[in-house]
Amino acid sequence: MIGLAAGFVVMSLTSSRTIAQISYTFAVTLSGITIMGTVKCLQLRCQQHVHFATVVVAFMACIWQFLVPLGVGYLCPNNTPEEWSFLFFIVSGIVLIVNIPFPFLTTAEAADYAKRF
Repeated sequence: MIGLAAGFVVMSLTSSRTIAQISYTFAVTLSGITIMGTVKCLQLRCQQHVHFATVVVAFMACIWQFLVPLGVGYLCPNNTPEEWSFLFFIVSGIVLIVNIPFPFLTTAEAADYAKRF
């Protein structure tokens, strides 16, 4: 996730289209790799209930896909590079803040509800 945030920060700070494209590709690639780790953690944690947890993750992704354009429209009404830079800084900050507790709070042990059956 640090690499994802770094990719967004580089996109925010550069005026070169080539560097921005490389940074964007880097960020998207790391985002795809990260979701695979999340799905693996779901499988280990939820075991036989992984289908339900996966549906919840997919549902939340759908909700975000409807809400994010509203936020982008609000934060980038004129579609200027400065507005997009600000947005990428916000996204980088959110990515870092919400992922700092992840290594400390997550576990690969099966949850109690998965052990009962």
